[in-house]
Amino acid sequence: MSAPDLDLQKMSQSDLTERKVQRRIVDLLRATGWHVTVTSTNRRVQRAIKGLPDIYATHRGYKRSLWVECKAPVGDVRDEQRTWMWETAEAGVPCLIASDPAHVEEWLRKEGMLK
Repeated sequence: MSAPDLDLQKMSQSDLTERKVQRRIVDLLRATGWHVTVTSTNRRVQRAIKGLPDIYATHRGYKRSLWVECKAPVGDVRDEQRTWMWETAEAGVPCLIASDPAHVEEWLRKEGMLK
């Protein structure tokens, strides 16, 4: 599968807010066959589960799941988020920190899911 044309390279660092990064990552994942759940839209869940990443995605064809924590280029990862990411990684589920949609595209290529 090749990468969709989402103008990933046209985003300057000053234009990237966390919400814009998230939107582009969701678009990329959906365009490449992933089922995407955005967890950051539910504040009650976010407060109840400290550190929960912004996106959870599954791909039936690849039989894979993925967590993505979206950050603006100047955003910091909180301790609760680091703990969540470490726990999921230890369980064998990737958890990416992405301040640019190209980070997710690069991971998909590395894993053989994009050409």
